[in-house]
Amino acid sequence: MRWSNIKWIFLREIRDQLRDRRTIFAILVLPVLMYPLMGMMFLQITQFVQEHPTKILVTGTDFLPADPPLLEEDNFSSAYSDKQDRSLLELTIEPQSRSGVVNGKAARVEVEKLIQSGEYNLVVEFPEDFSEQLEQFYKHVDAARDKQEDAPEVVIPSPQIYVDSTDDKSGIALRRVQKVLGQWREEIIEMVFSAGNMPLAASRPFELAEVDVSREESRRVAVWSQLVPYLILLWSLVGAFYPAIDLCAGEKERGTMETLLSSPAGRGEIVAGKLLTIMSFSSTTSLLNLASIGFTGLFITTQMASVSPEVGQQFSAPPVITLLWMLVILIPVSLFFSGLTLAVASFARSTKEGQYYLAPLMLISLPLLTLTMLPSVDLTLGTSLIPITGAMLLLEALLEAEYALALQYALPVLGMTLFCCFLSIRWAIYQFNSESVLFRDSERWSLRLWLRQLIRQRGDYPGMGAALTCALVILLLRFFANFIVPSSESWQSFFSFNIVAQVLTIALPAIALAVFLSRRPGRALRLSVPPLGILPLVILLAACLHPAMVMLGEWIQQLYPLSPATEQMQEKMAGLFEGAPLLAVFLFLAVTPAICEELAFRGFIQTSLEQRLKPITAILLTSFFFAVTHGILQQSLNAFFGGIVIGLIAWRTASLLPCMLYHLTHNGILAFLATVTVTKESYQQSSLQQFLLESAGDGETYTYSSAATWIGLALAVVLAVVLLRMTRSSSRDPAGE
Repeated sequence: MRWSNIKWIFLREIRDQLRDRRTIFAILVLPVLMYPLMGMMFLQITQFVQEHPTKILVTGTDFLPADPPLLEEDNFSSAYSDKQDRSLLELTIEPQSRSGVVNGKAARVEVEKLIQSGEYNLVVEFPEDFSEQLEQFYKHVDAARDKQEDAPEVVIPSPQIYVDSTDDKSGIALRRVQKVLGQWREEIIEMVFSAGNMPLAASRPFELAEVDVSREESRRVAVWSQLVPYLILLWSLVGAFYPAIDLCAGEKERGTMETLLSSPAGRGEIVAGKLLTIMSFSSTTSLLNLASIGFTGLFITTQMASVSPEVGQQFSAPPVITLLWMLVILIPVSLFFSGLTLAVASFARSTKEGQYYLAPLMLISLPLLTLTMLPSVDLTLGTSLIPITGAMLLLEALLEAEYALALQYALPVLGMTLFCCFLSIRWAIYQFNSESVLFRDSERWSLRLWLRQLIRQRGDYPGMGAALTCALVILLLRFFANFIVPSSESWQSFFSFNIVAQVLTIALPAIALAVFLSRRPGRALRLSVPPLGILPLVILLAACLHPAMVMLGEWIQQLYPLSPATEQMQEKMAGLFEGAPLLAVFLFLAVTPAICEELAFRGFIQTSLEQRLKPITAILLTSFFFAVTHGILQQSLNAFFGGIVIGLIAWRTASLLPCMLYHLTHNGILAFLATVTVTKESYQQSSLQQFLLESAGDGETYTYSSAATWIGLALAVVLAVVLLRMTRSSSRDPAGE
């Protein structure tokens, strides 16, 4: 790769982008102007924000006690509300209770109509015998005090407050009325204790004292730590996408792409030059947004601090050194977004089509950005390995001056981000190396003609589009199938439903697409017979790798602990396994997944992907789809690595039968362990169990021992080498021919 060519392409693209007024405005000018304008609008709007009175109906006021008085003329007493509070309460007083005039059900319907029609925002109703019951309660308390006996229980009818929880005005009225009635009730409690010659403190023997132990640096930037990383990474994505569209789809429209491709620069050099250009605009956009946010926030907080010093302290600016550390995270993230947008934009035939691709890209990225706003998501080793989310959490830790925490997980975050950069850049290079991608036909698309072309031009193997279609159809069907799982407690109905669901949602789409899109469906599904000597080795390989896969699953659960709901679901599943015979569990856990999942993933999807992609890339992409179908995150991660092993077997043997046997053996051992209970007595009496298993810590459950895991892993390596030698000649043809 010649850096002189990369420099030439980089300067060329920068010059072209700077000539585009729309790009300059969207990337450079808009971030500078947007936040000051938003700040000015915020300050202007706050001048017009006023509190409006709420309309409240109070019924049954004749039954209120005379002391302490709740009402004063036509409003609440000044003892429980100041002048401003009373101005926000428009009271309509009815002496009689509506429940006393008509029956209770009819009165409730009438009150509901009053609130839903908007005539009143809230209705407060005091029962007819409220004052009498309250006086009776006083007398019982006095009698109990004189006789030194426990006061008999007296049920005082509670005042009814009718509110519409879906109406914001009704909710505001409820909070205002609760404040007044709460103070009035405290006054009544004080009267009861005073009449009994008891101190008022006896009603509240202690108060809860709150002590804020947060550091001052974290309190000062608490708001910015949530807002700034989100906006920076979001604008990093947006700032990369529009230049990427112009550098790819725009060049196709202008007819300059062919000239660039015919230059002495290689495809990798062209990608590198365009990538540096997009990254420059992405980083510049993020930095300009950061500067604009900082200056606008400083101006607004200065204005707010002059009115309320506490608000000024809460929104104070973060330290400058923290902003410098943020650049270390921003650069690799911008590189990742630049490579991703360049690969996506290269697929577009026009700038209009390229803009359509922004929505799916945003929909994928936004959940990873907003995940950090959940209170239960913290910066841990598990979250640091999630793309984009880990970078967001690291930025928050840096803004809050939690340098020890940030330093602990900086390497995992940067490592995962750089790995994603590598994948996105490799994808972009692949797109530019594909003539069919760069010069796609721009004619209008017709469903009828497309289907006819698929049937006429189908070959022995479907293409990449067929593989992706099959994967998406399976994911969609599995998503809806999860919502119709029967809630029966019997294992018969649960197992039967899931077996049928796997056949219909996994195996059937793959078989149907193979028949429809291939002239020889057997080849498309890898239905060939491998050398018979391979099959026992594959079974042994699955058995030897099983302890290592279980250990991997335990590590994954340590990184990403199961939620209580997931644990409860697994306990319920374990209960079904305990009541079911081993043959039924084996059919459910081993036989059905081995057939259905291998037909779909290693059969149709991986075979189709290998026609356009390198074998390793096809295996990784197939394993990704295979993992996502498992639903639970911990199982998906474990299934991803297991799918890589099975994918390698499929590639080397060019047959689906070894894949099914491996899958069957692995899941069959799980089925056996799920139904067979190892007791402490049998463990002590069996030397084989003592070699294979060790106590999990509670003395009742057992897991694979370290010796069994590492010995099995060593044997698996030996078996893998033998399989590689035996399958050297059969790995060239997916059909084994």
